[in-house]
Amino acid sequence: MKAAVYHDTADIRIEPVPDPALAPGELILEVHATGICGTDVTEYLRGPIQYPIHARHPVTGHLGPLIPGHEVAGRIVAIGHGVEGFEIGQVVASGAGISCGACAQCAAGRTNLCLHYATVGLERHGGLAQLCAVPARTCLRVEPFGLDEETAALAQPMAIAVHSMRRGRRPPGTPAGY
Repeated sequence: MKAAVYHDTADIRIEPVPDPALAPGELILEVHATGICGTDVTEYLRGPIQYPIHARHPVTGHLGPLIPGHEVAGRIVAIGHGVEGFEIGQVVASGAGISCGACAQCAAGRTNLCLHYATVGLERHGGLAQLCAVPARTCLRVEPFGLDEETAALAQPMAIAVHSMRRGRRPPGTPAGY
């Protein structure tokens, strides 16, 4: 397959890479859309900051060139052992964050503060590729919501906006800047 691979500051190359391996609990997606956000631009222009290019990531073990892309939507082409509730051919949006589910922060519902947190497309290969491996527990089917793949790829930034409005106790329909 082909992917956009980050090698170092301002050095992303489209190149052939191996297909991702299917791990237990994961899905392989045929990527239909991937968002590019401010984090990606900052990594490109000033990084590596989070990308584990020069030092091994303590959770994922990744070291070296990385496929970015943490806002991903695609069609399921393979389902790992132990995954339930998904079928080949379904379109899903993938959440980026991977928490352990076992530490005190996860138990308190603060998975974003997990002691063993990692992010698809930041600390392990992501969605700027033809195929992407993602944890099934971070995925949501998009068909029931009537979303196309391009819109579904933006589910993660939309979730951040909704979460911010809820944390700020803003009623639905209230402009964020007021």
